[in-house]
Amino acid sequence: MHATTASPTTKPEDMLKSRAWTERHFARAADLPISFVLDGKTVRGIPEAWHPTSSWRLIDANITEMVFAGTDAATGLSLQVVLTQYLDYPAVEWVAWFTNTGTTTTPIIRDILALDGDFRGSSPVLYHCNGDYYSAEGYTSQETALTAGSVMSFAPNGGRSCDGAFPYYRITFAGWGLSLAIGWPAQWAARFAGQADGVHVRAGQEKTNLRLAPGETIRTPRLAVLFWSGDSRRGVNLWRRWYLAHLLPRPNGQPLRP
Repeated sequence: MHATTASPTTKPEDMLKSRAWTERHFARAADLPISFVLDGKTVRGIPEAWHPTSSWRLIDANITEMVFAGTDAATGLSLQVVLTQYLDYPAVEWVAWFTNTGTTTTPIIRDILALDGDFRGSSPVLYHCNGDYYSAEGYTSQETALTAGSVMSFAPNGGRSCDGAFPYYRITFAGWGLSLAIGWPAQWAARFAGQADGVHVRAGQEKTNLRLAPGETIRTPRLAVLFWSGDSRRGVNLWRRWYLAHLLPRPNGQPLRP
């Protein structure tokens, strides 16, 4: 069991940023920050016509889980989105599952985006990295201002998940920022578009274009977002502390040794 109080490195303003964004995108199934194209039509979140349901449970003192689910009666395609929210750190994770619950093959499902949403703030700057491509210049960090109308896109080479691109990003705004991680499912892709009031981010598996046979299930990459107040150095340290507290394994209940 984790501690029952917020991490001493977490500030109230960090949690306010995290909760505000989560409430905007995860309060209703229709607002979920995911999208895809089904039979030529764009679907965002889980539409009301899919009769969405939601459930909530407490995993431990500092972790809650919400599950949204709905099914398209016409095709039998079922969508489930699982959100993990941390109460001691300003972090959330989510993953989506697609299942064909019908008796025939689904229409084409394409352009599946596990994240298709906005982050609002002023003066955004994207911190990104070129990953590993057998070069002394690999893992070089870069900073790029995301002015309104600017677009930056990333994807690795040849299905190697960090070859030429790295699925960990930071976006800083005036006085705060966020860290974003995309799961490592080979050929992921991410796109960051500057807007007048912030950044629109799209991320998922690159070039999805498929059908599901009856009973088949696929999932998106897992997305993780952590918010912080202050500068990027504080964001880096807060991410590290959250990762150590919640994600690294603890053999026999003990932290991993160096």
